[in-house]
Amino acid sequence: MGKWIIALLLASPWFVAIGLTINNLSFLSKAQTTIGKIVNFQSQTNYNSTHNISEGAPNLPTTTYYPIVEFTTSDGKQIKFSSDTGFLTSLNTWGPAYHFGDVVRVAYISDNPYNAKIDDFVSLWMFVSICGAMGLILWFPIVLALIGKHYYYKQKHREDPINFP
Repeated sequence: MGKWIIALLLASPWFVAIGLTINNLSFLSKAQTTIGKIVNFQSQTNYNSTHNISEGAPNLPTTTYYPIVEFTTSDGKQIKFSSDTGFLTSLNTWGPAYHFGDVVRVAYISDNPYNAKIDDFVSLWMFVSICGAMGLILWFPIVLALIGKHYYYKQKHREDPINFP
């Protein structure tokens, strides 16, 4: 029983990836696309809590920028939404992937145009890809061990063709 629980835990990133893929494909099958424009950014600053301030380690801020996109629906309604996908900056190591005024492709649901996403790989598929890669990383050593065990067993128990009568 314990082996199955471990297997399910190791496979959980794949379950997340499958669920997100189904969700994204369902969204895209119902969505209309149009062109939008980055009109602003919503920023959120977090402080790295993994450093112990009492030990003198720096508590560096990390700011995530979420693009705010404006677009016009097919019936002429102006919509503004904040993307769910943000871009980090920490000591200027990363910058926003978008800039003010950038033109982006937008997918939205016509019945609820505020249910919109930037139609690009990062917004739709990056987290799916990360979960899938995590699943591969977790399962790769197990698959290698099983293959090694199979070949070890096969070598140990093979019949020697020279000793046939």
